[in-house]
Formats: sequence, C-alpha cells, structure tokens
Amino acid sequence: MKFRVGVAAFLAVLCLGACGQSSESPGSTDGESTSAAQSADSGEESKGTLNVLFMSGVYADSARSMTEEFKEKTGYDVEVNDVPFASFHETAMLDFASQAGSYDVVAVNLSWLGEFAPHLEPLDARVEESGMDVSGFIPAVYDACKWDGVLYGFPKAPTPNMMAYRTDLIETPPTTYEEYMEMAAQFNNPDEGMYGISIPGKKEQYAVLYLVRSWAMGADVADEDWNVIVNGEIGRQAMEQLGEVTKYSDPAGLSWGLEESINAFIQGKAAFCEAWPTLGIIQSADDPEQSQICGNWAIAPFPEEKTGLKQMSIWCVAVSNYSKQKDIAFEWIKDYSSLENQERFYDEFGILPSYTSFWEKDEIKNSIVGPLGEGLQKCLPKWRIPVSAELDSIMANAVSSYMSGQMDLDETMEFFESELTRALENNPPPEGSKNDTAIAIENALQEAQQQ
Repeated sequence: MKFRVGVAAFLAVLCLGACGQSSESPGSTDGESTSAAQSADSGEESKGTLNVLFMSGVYADSARSMTEEFKEKTGYDVEVNDVPFASFHETAMLDFASQAGSYDVVAVNLSWLGEFAPHLEPLDARVEESGMDVSGFIPAVYDACKWDGVLYGFPKAPTPNMMAYRTDLIETPPTTYEEYMEMAAQFNNPDEGMYGISIPGKKEQYAVLYLVRSWAMGADVADEDWNVIVNGEIGRQAMEQLGEVTKYSDPAGLSWGLEESINAFIQGKAAFCEAWPTLGIIQSADDPEQSQICGNWAIAPFPEEKTGLKQMSIWCVAVSNYSKQKDIAFEWIKDYSSLENQERFYDEFGILPSYTSFWEKDEIKNSIVGPLGEGLQKCLPKWRIPVSAELDSIMANAVSSYMSGQMDLDETMEFFESELTRALENNPPPEGSKNDTAIAIENALQEAQQQ
C-alpha cells in the first residue's frame, strides 16, 4: 500500500522527537492557526476558538486536516498547538498546574495517564449521553485510555514497537538477540558507510529500546508489588545487549533523533532500523524521490526471546478539566476519533487506527503494515502510574550513560536501581495497586514453558 504523503508531511514526521520548535500550519502568520485565518478570509463569524495540544508532526497535521470541516459543522475555529515530544509533558503539566485551561483538548501519551488523570474530564457519562458507539474500538486499546476504571480519552495511533529490516539482505528476521547481533555483524562495514543497525540515540527513545529487550527476556524493572528488580540478571542482560548494538551502528547514532535514524535506513546505510517504523519509514521508504530501498524492506518484531511481548504506544485524545468549552471539546475529540477520520488519517498520514474492523481487512493484513496488526495482539503499555514520566527520564539517563561509556554496567545498574527506588518511594503507586506489566510478563513466561 502506498501512502498519499507529500514532502511536507514527511518532514513533519521527521520532526517527531527531534525538532526543537513547534511547526506552524501552512499559511499561518505569527502563530495564527490555519482555521482562524480561513475564518477571517471567508468573513464568517466564529462562535469561538477551541485550542488543541498535539505532538508535532503527523499527529498535529491530522488534527489540522479536520479544522475546516469542524468549523462548518459547529461554527468553532480550532487552533492546533504543536509541541515536540521532548517538551510535550512539561508543556501540558504547566498548563494543568496553572489551571488556566489554555488547551481545551490535550493528547496524552499513555504512560502519563495516571499523572494527568486528575486534570482531565471523565468521559463515561458523556459517551453514554451522546449515544456514541465505542464497540468498534479494539477492546484492549480502548481500555488503555481508562485510569482506575474511568475513561479519560479516546485512543489514537496504537503502535507496537517493531523494527524495519532490509529484505534484499535478510531473508528471515531474527528471533533471538544472538541471531540479531550475528546478522548485524554480517552487514556492518563502516569503511563503506554501511552499518548493521540504525538507532535513534536521543534520550527520549532509550527507555523504549531498553524495555523492548527486558520484557522479551522476561522481566520488568519492578515486580508485581513494585519492588525494584532492575539490577537483577535479566535487567543487566537487557542493558548489556542494548550496549552491544553500538558495535554495529554509526558512531554518530548516539546523537541521532528519529530523523537521522530513519534517513540512514531509507538511504540504504543500515540493514536494520530500531526507530518506530510508523514515524517515517512506512511513509517514505517506497518513495523513489526519498528512498534507496524501495520495495526492499519490511517490518518485523524485535527478537521475541522468552515472552514475545512488545511495548505498545498509544495516545489518548482527552478534554482538559480546566477547559471552559468542555461540550464542544468533547464533540471535537469524538469527531477526531471516528472510524471515518481514523481511516483517513491512515491514508494521508500513516497514523494507525484503533478500530478492530480496520485490522481485519484483507488488504491491510496483506500490506506492509500487516505485521503491526499482529503485533497489537501481544503488546503491553508502559506504566501509567504518576511516577511513569520520571521513570522514563531515569531510564533514559541510565541507558545513555552506559551506551556512551560514561558509566560501566555496575555503575549504570546501581544508578538505575537507586533512582527508581527513590522515585517510587517519593511518589508511590496508588495503595493496593499491582504492577500489571510484571504480572503479564510472568504469565507469558508460564505460557511459554507449557508449550
């Protein structure tokens, strides 16, 4: 399947997690939103302006693409404010702390849900009153936008973390990390500018790459009762394995964001790519104007090791508890989350839909994104407790220090263990709660042993 994505959308994709500034919508001046400018040009009187906060790149672009239609339907302009991932959490929390309600709608990364929940409008009653049919959502994905049994948003972009590989070089992707390293070594040729693996080295990606390995090997960073176990055998093994990747990657990769990592892969300079395939590869790898590997790539799971579990990213589109326009904000997130719009966002921006019916289509199952649908069947979200954002920061600092050689393995794991223990003590999980991730990993291990 080909995506109808132009160069501008491609550049916006590459900004995800890498750009340091917001991108304004085409035709806007001095931060004026596209929809507001269109309203002024048409002479139509606006009922008001809805402010939406989305991550820069295709997510913000998808929100902008429906502003004109929403204005025609409701009379409200929509200003889409976009912020890079690295500063998104801080931007949202500053607005929540002030209770200013600068943003009526906020996109919430799943791992922040427990922290953000007190600042979000509960949606269960609104869904019931509106008669909205939510049965079409993938159940596990829909439920992921609930905290303590309460719905706080509608899901978008459910994505299992998988990697891309070169099909002209690799017949069958690896199922163990030992196989992975052997294949990476086979194609690693720095003198020719070719490497085994392309990695996104910036810190915000490190937490993901560590968890991918640790969960597959059979352990979370804490047990089901939140006791920190990261410095155990599996935690150390996962960190060592991630460090080994640097042997077969461009030395500059430790400073790369998603843009550089993806570009290296589609320019034919790596056999594997560990950047999220949905954030640029599926949109551009088959475009001959941008890619040197057209038709010679595919998506595969990271090595499945003992459990086969994958890390899943989801964003929840939510209404701020401090919005003064909650009714119209709910209408906007309902429209944004409709099956019709989610399928359009897939066609135009490569954003994966949250609906079961989409993944059941034969043309999707047999397409380049088919493996992502399969991957959603065996995925885990990151923690959603209030300390989750701090965990990401701790994990990123630990992995970064190890991969760059600033700390050896013992120093890294001791730092990781002590900082995570401190964070959990200072901001403990809700009383009586269990670490569902650790429980799911243990269940997967038991199932594997029985097979």
